Amino acid sequence: MLTPVFSVAVVLAAIVITAYVIILLLSAAAEPIENLFERRRFATHQRKAQQSDVLLKLGAADAALRQLRLAFFLEPVRQPALLSEVVNHHAALLARMISLTNELCGGSVRLLSLAKADRLLSERNELQRRYLRAYESLEPVRLRDLTQELECNRLELEQALDQLFAEVQTLVTQRGHNRANSRYF
Repeated sequence: MLTPVFSVAVVLAAIVITAYVIILLLSAAAEPIENLFERRRFATHQRKAQQSDVLLKLGAADAALRQLRLAFFLEPVRQPALLSEVVNHHAALLARMISLTNELCGGSVRLLSLAKADRLLSERNELQRRYLRAYESLEPVRLRDLTQELECNRLELEQALDQLFAEVQTLVTQRGHNRANSRYF
């Protein structure tokens, strides 16, 4: 009679230990998997920037601008190496905007919203650095606060980027309209 009770206890202990080991393995694999998905999301934004370059070479300025706008990666980053890549990516996107307007409009155009977008990207970079420190030191309250600050920055930055791209779109449209009118005169 003791043998069946002992057998049940051993089976239950084996199930509990197996479940515990599985949970440990899954929790250990969660962060690398999360990092992989984060890198993949960023790679999607990098491809959009490359697509904008191709579209621009084909003369499709409107489509290139849309892809360029979608290329900004405004999600919180949890990997220090990826953060550096994102910062460089954003700097390259702003440089493309300047280059694009210079190329299409002859270099005499000032983008008034460019400075605001650049300032907000710099603020985001600093917020991200503080977010990474809080994430690595496991400070949940500080992490929550920084997540909220990043979200506010993202919303403000999206508005600034929309304004910047609308400004550039207006310039591109005016340029196309001016070229069409100059053909008739």
